[in-house]
Amino acid sequence: MSFIEPLVTSNAAAYSVPFSEATMSDIMNRPDLKSMVPQPKTYKKGPFTVEAAGCRKVDGETIPRRNPAAKDKLHTSPSEDVRTVYDILKRSSGKYGNAKALGYRTLVKTHDEVKQIKKVVDGKETTQDKKWTYFELSGYNYISFVEYEKLVHNVGAGFRALGMKSQDRVHIFAATSPWWLAIAHGASSQSMPIVTAYDTLGEEGLKHSLQQTYAKAIFLDPHLLTKLIGPLKEGGKIAIEHVIYNSKADVKQDDIKKLKDAHPHLTIQSFDDFVQKGQDNPVDAVPPKPEDLCCIMYTSGSTGAPKGVLLKHKNVVAASKSLVSNLSHILLRR
Repeated sequence: MSFIEPLVTSNAAAYSVPFSEATMSDIMNRPDLKSMVPQPKTYKKGPFTVEAAGCRKVDGETIPRRNPAAKDKLHTSPSEDVRTVYDILKRSSGKYGNAKALGYRTLVKTHDEVKQIKKVVDGKETTQDKKWTYFELSGYNYISFVEYEKLVHNVGAGFRALGMKSQDRVHIFAATSPWWLAIAHGASSQSMPIVTAYDTLGEEGLKHSLQQTYAKAIFLDPHLLTKLIGPLKEGGKIAIEHVIYNSKADVKQDDIKKLKDAHPHLTIQSFDDFVQKGQDNPVDAVPPKPEDLCCIMYTSGSTGAPKGVLLKHKNVVAASKSLVSNLSHILLRR
């Protein structure tokens, strides 16, 4: 694998800042921010792959090649004490403590603005009104590693308070956020595999993932609540009993009512109420094993029905080692 360093250039100015030297403030304060074009530049010399040690030559085939860092043996873990996703959480909290783990911004206000744009129709230039929407966001709020670990254990206890147990599955149908991660890690703390599906999937794709996985609980963004109504009418293999919506986003009570009226058997609650339930009913963690199923990750379904990819904890941990090996010089740069 080759590593590239973006060399930021601009047609408007003869100005360049190597990525390894520029800070985010440097980039954001550039006068040509909108017109600059990142240009890739190789800054690490090869070889980028080497022949794997111990492999015999087979006629008609080349010897398998690996990253130089793993030429003698495939890496399986970033640390001896990390074998599962839950181990990553525990190790990070113990090592980094009160350092910032996650940052997020909340929506302050939505601004709508109508602008006139020029458009050519049938060879004639016309002027049309177009509505633009801008999102005003707050400053960053941060959660420390210790705070995040506590949140995760409350989430895990929340699932147990719902009557769920080890190996029950939790579906996640939402945009990535700290609360997405907390649901995922919380499920892991109780050895519950997660099911992930793109929040842009239509109802057919969502129904497909629900029917295949028998998930008992689902976490979603509130604007997706009504997308559950149709798939849940299919019944059969769909086992959803509990709905948890992201209370950090705008929630329409009418959408909650529509879902509850269509499916009275569901328990529907906000993420905040769910976490409080876990806090009020603490339980010990049920750590997973490396061979346990960690995630069923659904594809986008661009070539047909979405496909569920099964990942064990050891698969995810091995991937994290790849990040550490290949990107630590960037990730750990201050």
